[in-house]
Amino acid sequence: MGINEKRLVESVLFSASKPVSINEIKEATGLTPNKIKKTLEELTEDYNIKRKNETSMEIIKACDRTTAGPITPAEGLCLMWIKY
Repeated sequence: MGINEKRLVESVLFSASKPVSINEIKEATGLTPNKIKKTLEELTEDYNIKRKNETSMEIIKACDRTTAGPITPAEGLCLMWIKY
């Protein structure tokens, strides 16, 4: 599993305003349902184990936005495409 596939799925989940189905992730990323399921399992593991103390709730409890780590300026960011 490539890091780009994981980032694709994570970005779809992060940018969604509602729960997203595997079919919706498939449409947005072009990945197969099996790759999506495997990626979701890896992301769940990442967030539950590797990033245990880096959750948004930890940042809120700390009352310090810098707890989230370094911040990248939004310069150069642009919307690449929207699929309807």
